[in-house]
Amino acid sequence: MSDTNIMNLIHGEGYTGQAKKIFGQDSWQDIYAAYQNKQIAQEIVIGMEKHSLGQEILNCLVVGFSGGIKGLIPEQESGFEGKKQDVARKMRKLIGQTVIFKVKVIDRENNLVILSRKEAINHLASITWKDIKAGDIRTAIVRAINPYSAIINVGGIETILPIGEISHGYVKDIRDHLKVGDVFDVKILEADKEKNKLKVSLKALLEDSWNEVTEKYVIGSEYLATITGVAEYGIFTQLESNIYALLPLPKSEKVRKELKEGNKVILRIREIDTEKKHIRGKLIAVVG
Repeated sequence: MSDTNIMNLIHGEGYTGQAKKIFGQDSWQDIYAAYQNKQIAQEIVIGMEKHSLGQEILNCLVVGFSGGIKGLIPEQESGFEGKKQDVARKMRKLIGQTVIFKVKVIDRENNLVILSRKEAINHLASITWKDIKAGDIRTAIVRAINPYSAIINVGGIETILPIGEISHGYVKDIRDHLKVGDVFDVKILEADKEKNKLKVSLKALLEDSWNEVTEKYVIGSEYLATITGVAEYGIFTQLESNIYALLPLPKSEKVRKELKEGNKVILRIREIDTEKKHIRGKLIAVVG
């Protein structure tokens, strides 16, 4: 199968290629072309329905084409594995997102098309593995997210973007920085086809504010910061993007009650450790 049999994709499943293919008024022409040429196509998932296919009633993602044509991606063709309820949960998260697929069955009489996301992803991943290497910059799309990591798709390959590779600074919750469906570039740190292992980084493509921190901040001087968290051992504050300072808790109970996340404070810098990327300071005042 030729690698050129990819129907004008951009950003779908993290792949960037030619201009995005939009199915026009005559969707059947595009559908038949994709079927006959075994091409990968893409469209937006608009819902999830239960359908009787063969002997089973299956959850199916719904892809809407023009002309009243309905595309169905059955759960076994969704690209997800596991228990039925887990697969359904993962499928549901694709509603509203652009997905890639191959056309499996055409039922023109009923205006119905059966599609396979699984086959499309496997095809795309096989192409990506041919030339991907450490140091490459590739496009990724977020498919799922939790406070500590994001599951992303890079050219059909699913991998994890850990919290430590989001930013040069402290990240409390990845969901404050990314959301499902976000598309962005990542740097490939490691690509091992035999182990199906892909390590990526977002922060490797971001400018590190710490490179200029000693030029911007002076020990003994006072600066405005924002409280990002309060713990028993101190106050977490943010001076700017990726630059944080830890302050000891004040003895005054009255002042402690004013220490709320999002409040502004004035701090005095006591120590700057550029190697460990730590700033320690002292709380001077809470300004609201």
